[in-house]
Amino acid sequence: HLDGASGEELSPGILYFASSLDGGSWRHTRKLARGNRAVVPLCGIHPMKAAGAEGELPFLKGEAGEYGLIGEIGLDFLWVEDRTGDGAQRRVFREFLALSSATGKPPTIHTKGGEREILETLREFSLGNALIHWYSGPEELIPPYLELGCYFTVGPDVFSGSEVWRHIPKDRLFCETDYPTGMPWICGGEARTDDIVRVYERTGELLGLAPERLAELTKENLVRWLA
Repeated sequence: HLDGASGEELSPGILYFASSLDGGSWRHTRKLARGNRAVVPLCGIHPMKAAGAEGELPFLKGEAGEYGLIGEIGLDFLWVEDRTGDGAQRRVFREFLALSSATGKPPTIHTKGGEREILETLREFSLGNALIHWYSGPEELIPPYLELGCYFTVGPDVFSGSEVWRHIPKDRLFCETDYPTGMPWICGGEARTDDIVRVYERTGELLGLAPERLAELTKENLVRWLA
């Protein structure tokens, strides 16, 4: 997410895939992308925003249909404690999945507390090109997601002992920071737009790969994911 970032804060040599949270987030991300070809904007409604942003769904679906990628969408029954918004979460999620299914635009999905339901919903929509964002478990669901064709990102918890990365084949793997909150939450300090370099270095260390080789592999994955 680049909601709080300006174009001047972006680092040369990094390709940014920036998910949106709601209408305001999307407008900022779209503006950044128009001014910087290194920003790839994703259009969606985050499940934590679904209850308040459902009215923006027609506009954002139209925007997502025009641009190349959808996200961040999904379900959150962990961090979202108010269960009265569950219906809005499911409606928004299903609307974007229907758009993804109709257009072939791959979605980036948030799964906290909704992992099993999301897996079944992806099967229902016959979607095998979803990117599962910063997956943290349960690990036994990784194989069925992989069988469906999903890709995964590993996040800053590679610094805190998570071993989810062990269960993800290298040809289905991406790295992320969940900027601006992910790295400060796990590692402390201030968020930087080049923190992704640190995640690549640490993930490469865990995999026994040089960061440059890991970057080559994820580039190959990206081409395949978007094909």
